[in-house]
Amino acid sequence: MPDPAIADPSTYAKLPAGTRFLYGAVDDDATALKLLKDADAIGVTGKAASFVEATRLIDTERKYITDLPEGPDKEFVFLDDPSDADLLAFLAATDAKQTVKVRIEFPNTRWAEMIIVLGAWSLQELDKSAPMKLVVSGKQNAIDRGITVTP
Repeated sequence: MPDPAIADPSTYAKLPAGTRFLYGAVDDDATALKLLKDADAIGVTGKAASFVEATRLIDTERKYITDLPEGPDKEFVFLDDPSDADLLAFLAATDAKQTVKVRIEFPNTRWAEMIIVLGAWSLQELDKSAPMKLVVSGKQNAIDRGITVTP
């Protein structure tokens, strides 16, 4: 018999369908950010930990401390819709190497706001049986995360 104190995954697990990708100026409030409807992939969302050796002469094995966290390189993939004004503005910001705020809203109520330095964009290699896609690359400078509380 299952333990009633352990929740069944079907009560909390969510598929990523419904994830929203928004972007805007670094100082924009979440309500001012523009939705990019054709986001297809967002990569890892978070920080990467690294460590620095701090071994003393007296130590007989290596010792480490946490280094400053490093934001990951980012690749955002979008379906290519040349008529989408917001996507075109995002690509123009990428061409201008701008720094922007990107907000990801997940269907399980988590969200992440990242400051991203945009670098370049390219058309993904063509596949006869898949839609055309764009890839925007950048580097994460900061991240803030949370959970949306609904009343």
